[in-house]
Amino acid sequence: HLTNNDLVRQVQLVEDFDYQWLRDRQPAQPNAWVIECTPKPETPVAWGRVEVTVRADGVPLQQDFFDEEGELVRTLEYGDIQEIDGEQVALRMRVVPHNKPGESTTLQFLELDLSPELKEAKP
Repeated sequence: HLTNNDLVRQVQLVEDFDYQWLRDRQPAQPNAWVIECTPKPETPVAWGRVEVTVRADGVPLQQDFFDEEGELVRTLEYGDIQEIDGEQVALRMRVVPHNKPGESTTLQFLELDLSPELKEAKP
């Protein structure tokens, strides 16, 4: 249920979308907000819009992906949020395709190093 773009992030929400605050997620998720991300005209994406739910500290909780007609296509849920190397990180991500009831794909990070030591490559 993942695409190549999901894995390599050639399209980035920060650079390729415009933003608008939609609503608070209270009381279901206190201190969380829903932000609507609409692709800029030159952005090559399959989505008409993406709604991102984020905590007050900027940690994403969920992304809802809508097609050009406004239909919800899939949801990406973030869970098992832990502090690693001083950063809040979701160690579990679950993709739910809404056109395939009962199906989902879960990615679970068992180990994550956000500051690995890199050695210079030899020519």
